[in-house]
Amino acid sequence: MVVIGGRQSSNTAKLFSVCKSKCERTYLIESAAELDDIALIDADIIGITAGASTPARIIKEVFNTMTENIEKQKTQQKTLQSFLRNLSKILIQMRRCMAL
Repeated sequence: MVVIGGRQSSNTAKLFSVCKSKCERTYLIESAAELDDIALIDADIIGITAGASTPARIIKEVFNTMTENIEKQKTQQKTLQSFLRNLSKILIQMRRCMAL
């Protein structure tokens, strides 16, 4: 769960508290820049909420950045999986050559 809003906002603090009580992986951020520190790719569902005074442009920016970050993480994960499959094939070939 991602809660967007000011850390000094009592409304945002209450939202964060309620969300955290229901979902251990709850993060409080003030801007999209803070998303870089959050691994979202392994989440099945990601909820977003925001404090009452959080500007709509910030919410939209966070949503768009989250979407981009998840797509980048998926691409990186696929690239890593492909690399590991190829490495495994190479190691198998090396073992066969050494056995001869």
